[in-house]
Amino acid sequence: MHSRRKFLTQAGVLAAGTIATPALPAGEKTTDLSAPETVSLCGQWWFRTDSGNVGKEQHWYGSNESMGAWHKVRVPHTWQVDPAFVDYRGVAWYRRTFDAPSEWQNSAARIEFEAVFHTATIWVNGELAGEHVRKGYTAFVLDITHLLRWESSNTIAVRVDNAFDEHMVPRGHSSDWAHDAISPAETESLPSPLICEIQVRSHG
Repeated sequence: MHSRRKFLTQAGVLAAGTIATPALPAGEKTTDLSAPETVSLCGQWWFRTDSGNVGKEQHWYGSNESMGAWHKVRVPHTWQVDPAFVDYRGVAWYRRTFDAPSEWQNSAARIEFEAVFHTATIWVNGELAGEHVRKGYTAFVLDITHLLRWESSNTIAVRVDNAFDEHMVPRGHSSDWAHDAISPAETESLPSPLICEIQVRSHG
């Protein structure tokens, strides 16, 4: 896993959309076969808040979700810097697409997030990939090899909850902007695949 300092210096372009929206080109990636291939997911994502907490019930994580109520943001992203959401605490969603080339099929693919404050639930192509609960200051990695569609556009959805309660520190309506609501994400490809950044690592 990359160090936070190295991770934050990487710049990439993210693709966001649905089946009806063509995927944007993936970010920078390495091509050295002796090392994991890494594709940055930083850049453009789709974003919307979920004040009624209805997104899971309405399947906002699905590949066919309409983008009509979503708007574009750039990850890393903190929604409190937007005047429209400066006082918003609760659930919000991020979506984007990325391509999974056929070269990754004999690899292990995983997705890595530097941080998501404070709770994240991740879906890939409408299937639950995993959760990271109340650990907003730590990086995490999910293996998504079994969820990918090869030589096709893949959809990732991230449900973020930054709401506080009286059992959490800090309490009340305080925020620590040292961390973004959603920090850099990458995928990596190894001579077996790894994803996030996205990382892909080959088996062997």
